[in-house]
Amino acid sequence: MFEDKRPHTRLMERTPPDIRRAIGGLYRSRTATRLLILVALVSAVFGGVGLDVCLSEPMWEAHVWIPALLIVLAVWIFVSILLHAIRIKLFTK
Repeated sequence: MFEDKRPHTRLMERTPPDIRRAIGGLYRSRTATRLLILVALVSAVFGGVGLDVCLSEPMWEAHVWIPALLIVLAVWIFVSILLHAIRIKLFTK
């Protein structure tokens, strides 16, 4: 009687082909999302606290890890919100 479709499938059926080509599978891909998170982690650790600090002092000291973890958390939240906003903008009418 009713077809049991995943929400992702329903969104893709209602999305015009030009928008599907434009996003190129970036949002649909879990691998791409994981890659973005990995890039955010690496850039937060080395860019947030400075590469010279990471190389000159032991990484287990609290004054190095606490700012790095806070930056990673902030970047992760920002990327998640950004991807969610893009999905809402592209897939809702």
